Amino acid sequence: MSYALPSSYLGPTRVNGDLDVTFQSLDATAGTGSLNIWNGNLYTAGISQLVGGTNIITTTNPFTVSGSGAVTMNVGGAISLTAAASSAYTVSSGSLTLSASNATTGQVIISSAGPQATNGSIFVNATNATNGQITLSSAGGISQAIQLLSTGTSGGIYMSANALVSIQTTSTSSGVQIATASAGVPVTLGTATSTITIPGNLVVSGTRTDLNTVVVNVKDNFLDLNVGNLITGYDTGIIGRRVQTPQDTTGVPTGEVVSGRVMEFGTCPSGGSTTTVVLSGYASTTDNYYNGWWIQVTTGATKSIRRIKSYVGSTKTATIYATADNQTDFTDGLDFTTVPTGSSTYQLYSEGHSVVYNNTSSNTTSIISSAQGSATDTLQNATVAQYQNVNTGQLTVQPVMLKNQLVASFSGKNIVINTKFAAANLVGTYVFIRRSSGITPSVANGTYLVASATVGTSITVTTSVTVTAVTATASADIDLLYTGALKADYITGNNFAAPIIPGIPISTETVIIPQTSTTPVPLTTAGTTGAYLVIVRDASPGGAVATFSISSNGAINGTVVKISSRQGTNNQRLEMQWPSGAAPQLSHNPAYASGSGNFNYTCTIIGGAN
Repeated sequence: MSYALPSSYLGPTRVNGDLDVTFQSLDATAGTGSLNIWNGNLYTAGISQLVGGTNIITTTNPFTVSGSGAVTMNVGGAISLTAAASSAYTVSSGSLTLSASNATTGQVIISSAGPQATNGSIFVNATNATNGQITLSSAGGISQAIQLLSTGTSGGIYMSANALVSIQTTSTSSGVQIATASAGVPVTLGTATSTITIPGNLVVSGTRTDLNTVVVNVKDNFLDLNVGNLITGYDTGIIGRRVQTPQDTTGVPTGEVVSGRVMEFGTCPSGGSTTTVVLSGYASTTDNYYNGWWIQVTTGATKSIRRIKSYVGSTKTATIYATADNQTDFTDGLDFTTVPTGSSTYQLYSEGHSVVYNNTSSNTTSIISSAQGSATDTLQNATVAQYQNVNTGQLTVQPVMLKNQLVASFSGKNIVINTKFAAANLVGTYVFIRRSSGITPSVANGTYLVASATVGTSITVTTSVTVTAVTATASADIDLLYTGALKADYITGNNFAAPIIPGIPISTETVIIPQTSTTPVPLTTAGTTGAYLVIVRDASPGGAVATFSISSNGAINGTVVKISSRQGTNNQRLEMQWPSGAAPQLSHNPAYASGSGNFNYTCTIIGGAN
């Protein structure tokens, strides 16, 4: 059934069936009314406008707009689509476009007040399993042209995929920034088993870089430290922390530091607190002297191991790292469970770190132990606790090598070599000339004496030839041999055997002589000829000692010179003789008058046979 409605009609219209509206306008400006259609369709062929406040109301069945033509809603005000239940906007072919075309105020807002469900409060889904794609695109030129914001106090943003997730930009200046808006935001990449690859360069600009790994492999063949540091006076090196933890125990404390050497010990003169301990009166008066040291305080049966954070020299009070000082990567803090008393005893340990470093002030490289490390201290210069033992194979010590040093003048056998290394302590030492030119006659490569020096300017070297001329460009390459010196306060052989020095043979043997005997006993490690320095000492305190210089050609009795000697507490004295064709012999003269047993003499023999 088809009805035509006049434009002037004011009352309600109710139709049971279809309603066909042609070439008319549904105009609500002329009055009020309603159009009710039950169980039918509304067909229109020319509705141009709905004027005024017009409501389309459905009751039990859905309201459907369909047809082969387009549906256009074009109004000067806002368009509001509201539903009390789930709604769907479906396009069977072509695209669905939501567009706000106003270049000044245009906005498209999609909002949901619903709770999170399986797919979230707002769900955007591309269902085409082959070519489905969701694109967020902006032609804006502002820095945040596309924003994904989670404004809730604990809301987050989660992105997940079953294939590649790619974040790209063509900007070579701004690049890609992650977590740069708020300070202190932690950033995590991957899981414990992930492999993170950085194809290009990596620049770390923070003050610390922690590598919590078991093995670090570096393919570069050089490790360059202190690069870009424009502050002078800083030492450079590598630090290794020795394992130690704070603890309380009634047994034997554990840890590499407290199992090592005790540097100081004493008794507390007064009680401390849960974070302080007072050291003895002879402890250091220098503030912060014990920073980084470990302390073992024994109070009753409890041994407390703690690490010292700071120290006041005037009161001898050490403050330990407290429990409150602990962080994710620092666990040295622990309050005293048993507070130190005025009768507590303590031991101090300073070797918490092993350090290989170059001292910038002396330009020397050292292997040391140090109390401080870079984890808790702003370490600029290493503090030596002790120098460390070094086990190595062949050790080669090379002197300072100077090349292309000008030979400025000559006098007889002397040549003057200009060098900024000239110093007073060079006089009387030697240089090795590796190369020379422009000197007549030529000077052979070899070792020569430094006769004099003008500090910071030149050295005078005595050669083996009488020099008659030097050219204006005469030069030499020299080694300052004294800079290659091997300095030691004590030299011993491995496993306490006598060391072997090429050109100076050294041997050690024990000579046993009965206490009351004056019979000579031969030295088995010395030959029948040669020149030797023999140092003899009793193995027990209070024994006789002596030093002899001996020499023999084997044809006649050798010459023996007693350089120094001291009798033993039992009046025994040492003598030596060297019969021709035999080994040198050691004897008493006089011997112990009434003793029994033997004297054991250690003989160090320096020299060799001819």
